[in-house]
Amino acid sequence: YIIDTGIPAAEVRAGEPVPINDVRIGALVVPTDGEGRVWLHYTRPAPQRSLPAWRVLSDDFDASSLAGDIVLVGTSAVGLKDLRVTPLNPVAAGVEIQASLVEQALLGHFLRRPAWADAAELLYLLVLTLTLTLLLPRLRALGGALAGSLAVVAAGGASWYMFTVHRWLLDPVLPSLAVLVVYSIGSAINYVRADTDRREIRRAFRHYLAPAVIDSLMSEPGRLSLGGAKRVATFLFSDIADFTTLVEQLEPTRLVRLLNEYLDGTCQIVLRHGGTIDKIVGDAVHVIFNAPTDQPDHADRAVACALEMDEFCEAYARRVRQRGITLGHTRIGINTGVAVVGNFGGAARFDYTAHGDAINTAARLEGANKLLGTHICVSESTRAATTHPSYRPIGRLLLVGKTSSVAVYEPLPVQRANDPALSAYCEAYEHMERGEADAATLFARLSAEHPDDPLAAFHARRLAAGQSGIDIIMTQK
Repeated sequence: YIIDTGIPAAEVRAGEPVPINDVRIGALVVPTDGEGRVWLHYTRPAPQRSLPAWRVLSDDFDASSLAGDIVLVGTSAVGLKDLRVTPLNPVAAGVEIQASLVEQALLGHFLRRPAWADAAELLYLLVLTLTLTLLLPRLRALGGALAGSLAVVAAGGASWYMFTVHRWLLDPVLPSLAVLVVYSIGSAINYVRADTDRREIRRAFRHYLAPAVIDSLMSEPGRLSLGGAKRVATFLFSDIADFTTLVEQLEPTRLVRLLNEYLDGTCQIVLRHGGTIDKIVGDAVHVIFNAPTDQPDHADRAVACALEMDEFCEAYARRVRQRGITLGHTRIGINTGVAVVGNFGGAARFDYTAHGDAINTAARLEGANKLLGTHICVSESTRAATTHPSYRPIGRLLLVGKTSSVAVYEPLPVQRANDPALSAYCEAYEHMERGEADAATLFARLSAEHPDDPLAAFHARRLAAGQSGIDIIMTQK
């Protein structure tokens, strides 16, 4: 046989490695790599292509049946340790591998690795890495996985096509590993970025929503899509009495500080009770309970929130009074009813809010406090939905823009549930509700005994003016 190095003999120097192009055996040319190795194109095992030794050695064997064939002798016994693993047979006898090489040489079906293979694989690797690096930050997890899978399939498909059609050997493993590495790194970066974004969203929304609401929205982002749905909710509206006058009196720096301190305190109370801050308009705060997450006790939450807000606002007013600022009391209206709640707006900007008569009623009740002298007005629908033990009735109010009256109550702190003054008020109210003549006397006496009770004084005045019963017509919002 002849070994072809592709280098003239005169140029070969002793001691230097010589690359090998092919090995020639007579007319047969067997291409090899530079080290004289051959890539075998294995075929599946075929029993008819081998003969057991006992049959060849038997007396009745016809040796002429092998005439013209190339015969290789080898062993397949496990103990002789000449078994090899091939892509098609995990226990191939070494002689089978030799037979495959002879078959390749005779048929000329050689596997080759083109000279440009390394450059092509490197180029594909670079293009693939760059493409995935640019795409992954812009794709969702599913899109990134799909892009990576397509890249792996493309590498494997190209390699398989070249192997089956042209018998060229192109390595799909390195590009696939590159995809895995780039995808893993990109996914890790996307995860860190998404986690950072979630923390930023949580940090931003904690000023508007209770932690439980934020958790619900993070787990169900679909709740943030445009659209609304009808649901029963409790709505709370608050406003500072005579705040417009205060705005005209205070310099901007002091006003901003005052308002920020006030809103910070009230909003913290709202969030503590699980309310969703719908809007802050100047000094007014609009709150929704039972949206966007379900709160079976939404009415109780709203009343408890209002009582705590009232306590805070009175304490805050006393503090700022020491700084020479007269801050009016906070008026609060609460109503429970059906409204359309959801995201309204457009693709560029939307607002999570509620629309419906139930919201308007809550706003009107907040304004009714101005006439009644109360701090909190609660509708009958809210009172009926709560377990709060301490209310006193105010009357049936015909609110501006309404055609039917609304029964309204004033919630009191729990510790006043057994207050004798509350019992005396309820007794006088029952007399007024029945239209009894002594109602005016009872309220006049109650107002004199408790001069700090504006609601008792309100009823005493209206009864003294000749009015009767519990129906009150509101002439302003």
